[in-house]
Amino acid sequence: MATQVRIFQLAKKLGLRTEALLKVLADLGLSDVSATSSIDLETAKAAAELLAEQAKAARKRAEEEAAAEAVRAEAETVAAKAAQEAVEARETAAEAEAEAEAEAE
Repeated sequence: MATQVRIFQLAKKLGLRTEALLKVLADLGLSDVSATSSIDLETAKAAAELLAEQAKAARKRAEEEAAAEAVRAEAETVAAKAAQEAVEARETAAEAEAEAEAEAE
């Protein structure tokens, strides 16, 4: 069983560009490696785990942003409805005032 894996092969297996994997490896403290360098399986596993954590965090941020956007959209809808109701109330009040003036004459 192999105890080493080339970085470009690991990137392909993980569905990443080699440059992205090199950046992750740099985050793990391996900055003097290239695409053809070999790393041990423990380091490869650590890189895969870090990528999984980053992906999970990105999904969570995206979900939170989507939820916040939904709240903003709902708030805009409520505000627009309230504004429309205020306009209608003013129009109704103006009509009632006009009717009252007409009846008073």
